[in-house]
Amino acid sequence: MADLDRTYFLSADAANDAQRSLALIVYGRQCWMCRQNVGMAQAVIASPQYFLEAIADHCSQEPDYLLPDTPMKEAVFRVLLARRNEETTAEQVSEELSRRWAATQFQRDTSPRVMRRLLDSARDYYCVVSSDSGYEYRAKIGESVKPPKPPPIPPPEPRPEDPGDPFAADSDVWRPPPTSSPEENAAYERMLYWISARGEGTWAQFRDAARTLGVTKDGQEEDRRMARSAMRRMILLGHVDLSDDGERWSASRTVFVRLADDPNAVYLAGARVPSFLSGFALRKTEQLHDAGPPRLDADAAILQYLDETRALGVADAGDASERLADVLLSVDGWKDTLKAVDIAPASFDVVERYEDSEFRPCNALYTRDGRHIGESGMYRLRRESDPSGRTWIVFFDEPCQRFLRGDWYGLRFLSVKAPSAVYDAESGALLIPDSQRWPLLYERALTLASGLLPDRADNAAWLRYPNLPRGVAETLCGKLNVNLTEN
Repeated sequence: MADLDRTYFLSADAANDAQRSLALIVYGRQCWMCRQNVGMAQAVIASPQYFLEAIADHCSQEPDYLLPDTPMKEAVFRVLLARRNEETTAEQVSEELSRRWAATQFQRDTSPRVMRRLLDSARDYYCVVSSDSGYEYRAKIGESVKPPKPPPIPPPEPRPEDPGDPFAADSDVWRPPPTSSPEENAAYERMLYWISARGEGTWAQFRDAARTLGVTKDGQEEDRRMARSAMRRMILLGHVDLSDDGERWSASRTVFVRLADDPNAVYLAGARVPSFLSGFALRKTEQLHDAGPPRLDADAAILQYLDETRALGVADAGDASERLADVLLSVDGWKDTLKAVDIAPASFDVVERYEDSEFRPCNALYTRDGRHIGESGMYRLRRESDPSGRTWIVFFDEPCQRFLRGDWYGLRFLSVKAPSAVYDAESGALLIPDSQRWPLLYERALTLASGLLPDRADNAAWLRYPNLPRGVAETLCGKLNVNLTEN
């Protein structure tokens, strides 16, 4: 056969001889967007023809598919892919590269003679062979079929969540210590003084200070978990505000908050300024369940003094719980404020869905034809190749095709099918199943009513928020679509 008539193509047989995966070779030449549709693990068992079609129809049309500085042998290979692996002569490759690079200032030799030499030497790495080489033509590559999905993992048997009677002690449920230790509360008080003195900072600075001041313990994962818990408690009690991306915090303004169940009593929230505290006889009320800075109490008469003197800019926040409940959005409105992130499930090796109080392996979340397929819910995603071990916790909103980031309990709450709560009219407390804990801002409204972190009900599977007026409970439950019953 004359050199001018010799044609070239990719050969599956040549790939087998070289012990290479032709599917992976072709998969790696797709554009970034197309690679998100199929993970590498699936690409190994896919037909190379599927990726050839994607390259010819989409990737080869992208401006960065054949840049002028592409290595010459790589450029020749990409021309064959863009032509769907049809039998191609060196002259046709020369014409294609000359056309694509006509406007560039870099002069490169794309003559048929050079192209032929490159094609003749591309077998071992690129699996390119000539029509007179004895290898079979590209039909062995296979039909244009999508890579098979692994069989779905059967979902667990649905179990209606039943946390039981909140007023009945259940010995089978874990019970926390009846009170937090004075040492733990003292550590949180030191932390609040540091926050007040610092004013603002980064998440890394907060975590380092929490470890130094004894709020968290050594151990990387334990340290991160306890630091996140410490930040949440400070936010619930009105001492700290966090940026939307969670990377920066600031001390909240110092205010007096009226106790919801006692109009003659107030407590201090926000930054604690020593020069201000020393001028008043404030009483301490320790946190009972979860450790946290103690509540500082005063008589409501202090508000008149503050109004007359404008002492240190400290303000009267009134009934912060009721005010916050009134301005909070409905659950759908709050969901729309969450940050949407652009991720592709196929780019993660481990996909788990939150079911029955734990993350379970799941392969029912994937991307097909540009659309994410899967059930709405909270997912944990991880790449085994990531040395940091970073995990992504997201809520997949299937109707809107969005992956949302937010506080952990908030994302979990969105997964609850029928949230419920009980109002104890006798004690004026709202009881919520621990497994249905509310999003951060809504739980803050509950906590500000008393200035105390929630404790446990007789049945420890329930959280108890004291001193909450019925009207506030009804407002918040209505906004979160929570079924509220009264004891």
